[in-house]
Amino acid sequence: MKTASDDREYDLMLLAGITILSTIMPGVSGMLKKEPYRPPIYTLIIGPSGSGKGCINIVYRIAKAWQTYVGDTSKARVKEYLAKKEACELYKAQQRASRGKAPAGIPPEDPEPVFPKRLHISGYTSTARMIEQLDINKPYASLLYETELESVNNTLTQDFGGYSYVLNQAFHHEQVSSSSKTNGSAFVEFPELGLLASGTPAMLPQLIPSTESGLYSRMLIYRIAGRTDYQSLTSGNDSIGSLRHFDNLAQRVLDMAIYLEKSPTFVSFSDKQRKRLDRYFEREYNNVRVFGNDDVASVVLRHRLIIFRIAMTLTGIRKGEARKRADEVELLEGNDTLPVEDIEISDEDFEMAFHIGTRSLRHSLVVSTSLKHSDTEQHHKLPDAQVDLFDAMPDAFKTSEVLDEARVRGISRTSVFRMLKKAQEYGLLLSPSIGCYRKTEKGKNVKN
Repeated sequence: MKTASDDREYDLMLLAGITILSTIMPGVSGMLKKEPYRPPIYTLIIGPSGSGKGCINIVYRIAKAWQTYVGDTSKARVKEYLAKKEACELYKAQQRASRGKAPAGIPPEDPEPVFPKRLHISGYTSTARMIEQLDINKPYASLLYETELESVNNTLTQDFGGYSYVLNQAFHHEQVSSSSKTNGSAFVEFPELGLLASGTPAMLPQLIPSTESGLYSRMLIYRIAGRTDYQSLTSGNDSIGSLRHFDNLAQRVLDMAIYLEKSPTFVSFSDKQRKRLDRYFEREYNNVRVFGNDDVASVVLRHRLIIFRIAMTLTGIRKGEARKRADEVELLEGNDTLPVEDIEISDEDFEMAFHIGTRSLRHSLVVSTSLKHSDTEQHHKLPDAQVDLFDAMPDAFKTSEVLDEARVRGISRTSVFRMLKKAQEYGLLLSPSIGCYRKTEKGKNVKN
């Protein structure tokens, strides 16, 4: 990230780097709520034109060496397959020419078809082709990378490209399938797919019209505002050194990935980390139920998985850089691998993942307020308005007091009464008498 010119570029390049690296973690896995998961993340960067989103493009270079390596290796296997297929067809032709008499030598077996792997998936891809490529690319993760969200939006509106359900299912590694008269049937077990895209606020409602869409809750969303100051040209913009920096990183990433593939890793939280996650997300879940909207409850819950995947990626990076078992890996032959190594997420990696995940949750909740009326002009609102109102009230208060405070904050009576009702349902408030309320211990800590 040393090439970043300011804090905004640093944040964007960091998120892009983690997302890309999450798709280059062969052999890294974990479990959450009794379900197996791999690291790939979906990240969406939203900002006006000219806000600096394009800086993520140079970060993509760190994936090039790995993608080229996998592609070249698969091409060599395709070449072997074609040679075996040709030998098999030649044998059959000789057998037919000799009227059923078997030619001399051992008859060759029909080889299993092999197809070239292409880990990069374009936004302009048909549903059938995406499913096919996800299957071909196994056991490696694919990456859907688009700097122009419009490309994805245009494809999703076409009959051949309605792959939003594929994105939803691939996020949880669920079996994905399709069937049509033109393309036949296709399916893939345990798909692995990462997504990195950027676009303007106007493009977002075309991709996700409503927060009720399952795709929204699966995204790590980072929203940036437009720049108000002119960005001067500098000598650093013209330096070939920045390109070489990322090309060198790409080689390090390749070496790391080759090592990780030979040395499988199972990643898990510590009990302390799980308890901290539960404390935070129980509060956030109750807050959106009581003070927000039920349709963003899934956004809160799925950010636990996003944090886990970020932590898995950071753990994989540390292991790949340390390469403590490098000597053992060098002794392996062919497709052999070492036994799976169990690694507990370090506190340092957990803190970083927790920070990124919880901050992106705030961004998601803010952006969600712009999706409620996609056919009108979009305005981002403060998602914590009702939480702030509740938190501002004393431990014991009356209905008239909270209504007076709500009026000052621009919150309607209907919203206040709905908030009070849900606060009682979720154990944040007690009502000892009509019009009187007392906060519970949980209610006193809605923001702590």
